[in-house]
Amino acid sequence: MTGNAAVDALASGNATTGAALASFLLGEPSSFGRYFTGIGLYPGLRETRIFLYGQDTWRATRKLTLDYGLRWENYLPQGAAKPGGAGTFDPLTGMELVAGLGPNSLSLGVKPYNLGFTPRLGIAYQVQPNTVVRAGYGWGFTPAGYGSIFGQGLEYNPPILNGQTIPQANPYSADFNLLTGPPLPVNPPIGSNGSYPLPDGISVYNWFWPLKAYRIPMAYFWNTTVQHQFSNGLSFQVAYVGNVGRHLYLNPNINQAVPGPGNFDSRRPFFPQFGLEQGIFYTCNCDTSNYHSLQAKLEKHASHGLDFALNYTYSKAMGSSNFGGGGFDDNYHWNNSYGPASYNSTHALTLTNVWQIPYGRGKRWGSSNSKALDLILGGWSLDGLSTLDSGRPFSPMVSNGSSVNADFNGVRADIIGNPHVANQSAAEWFNPAAYTDPLQPYRDGTAAANSLWGPALYVVDLALAKTFVIRENKSIEFRWENFNAFNVNNYGLPNNTVDVSGAGQITSTQVPMRQMQFGLHFRF
Repeated sequence: MTGNAAVDALASGNATTGAALASFLLGEPSSFGRYFTGIGLYPGLRETRIFLYGQDTWRATRKLTLDYGLRWENYLPQGAAKPGGAGTFDPLTGMELVAGLGPNSLSLGVKPYNLGFTPRLGIAYQVQPNTVVRAGYGWGFTPAGYGSIFGQGLEYNPPILNGQTIPQANPYSADFNLLTGPPLPVNPPIGSNGSYPLPDGISVYNWFWPLKAYRIPMAYFWNTTVQHQFSNGLSFQVAYVGNVGRHLYLNPNINQAVPGPGNFDSRRPFFPQFGLEQGIFYTCNCDTSNYHSLQAKLEKHASHGLDFALNYTYSKAMGSSNFGGGGFDDNYHWNNSYGPASYNSTHALTLTNVWQIPYGRGKRWGSSNSKALDLILGGWSLDGLSTLDSGRPFSPMVSNGSSVNADFNGVRADIIGNPHVANQSAAEWFNPAAYTDPLQPYRDGTAAANSLWGPALYVVDLALAKTFVIRENKSIEFRWENFNAFNVNNYGLPNNTVDVSGAGQITSTQVPMRQMQFGLHFRF
């Protein structure tokens, strides 16, 4: 009993403690999952992709050059390598369909997707002898890896790979008692018609519907660059670079309980008709993304012993598919998790350099050294890679979010105050008291996705190197390499769960503290 009449009534007197360790000691898990392979089934796919392209360069005038191309892509339906090698789910009947068995074809009826043409165009115009303006535009398909035509691979679906899960009836009840254990998995009972009812507790992860609805994700991209060449191999360029993604993959659980009162099952779309409580993860082309950036580069080609490239990027990347717990919170309203991408960094600066130290025979200093002294002190180079990054975003989450009363992937907090602190430190990176569990039932929190920013990154890697020539075609290079050479403490992201002990505190680093290594490289 919890002491809360509403909770005790909902959980029928079997409420969990709310403390993970205590629940474990009482044998009351809140979630369970495992995988098993159907007996006698062999996963595998075959696919054919056809690509044709043509390109040309036309120098229209002495100052104007055009590069243009056209690409055609066709993705033929994938098929199981052997009968029984893949499966898909029919949401109209609740049946799992097995490739190559009964009336089901090896491709499971997936329709060909004739993509058509994708153009490219590039323009370069020489404004002045040392100044060039470049621009480009195009679009293309991003089909991901092998298996993408089935939305990332039906060979990972039942009856081949069977994911057994036991969901909670509500946020307060245990799945089962550990002393009795979970129910045993049952080998898929495939009938002569090549199908069988999807059992309760066996999740399906990779399918789409209808079979002709599948699309290949697309990317549209463009850029404009101005480059100026100074003397002595020094050049500077500034560019605007942008792209958008369309029809990107999402994998929502379309059997999530709709937020509301009562037990979960009565609000699961596939429970009333088919008795299915588990997650049913539909692959759809539902997401979009966009990226815009200002990019600048100062580059000096090797001269006077120095070669470097300094790059700066001011950017913003947005999307819905990498926030909350598991990518987005609400499986029915993933756009509510739209915000800065978790890999986005507003400011990024990198410097790469190779410096031949001007000391030793034939150098500016030490040119009169003896051979013995030059062997020790001459001919060294200092190589470096420096990275400055303004930090990555994260979302303020709550640990339980029981007021939602639905199996969201994660629940963001409500914002009720100012989360910013005057002097950020590992002990308090943000103010967790500015957040609380959602104040109204049956909804996600009001805090925006990825609305907080983590610590910056400052890393300088240095290497001191010298090559000793043994004879004409044989040499040994000695290297002393220092990673995070200045031993900067680069904090990781803080604990973003606002309603637990240690919220807002940082207990990890993005990169290790300084590490050194010595190496010998023999060339022959």
